[in-house]
Amino acid sequence: MQAIPIGLARKDMIGIAPTGSGKSAAYIIPLIIYLKTLKPINYDTAKDGPYSLILLPSRELAPQVEREFNSLAKDLKLKAFVCVGGR
Repeated sequence: MQAIPIGLARKDMIGIAPTGSGKSAAYIIPLIIYLKTLKPINYDTAKDGPYSLILLPSRELAPQVEREFNSLAKDLKLKAFVCVGGR
């Protein structure tokens, strides 16, 4: 709850909180709001994308964050994809 306004202001932050506390949502929600201000990626704007890149410290977190993003953005025509090295 405290992190979302910081994210909306596009400021850097470090968040430390227990598992299940909403850390992913704290940066995904401001990201979704920002992405909705951009033009949709199509044939002409494809050179401008991707519009966002989320780096994670372990490959186990990637599918969890992808699911969380896609869940929060399901009705907004936004989609996350996981890209993991070594696959």
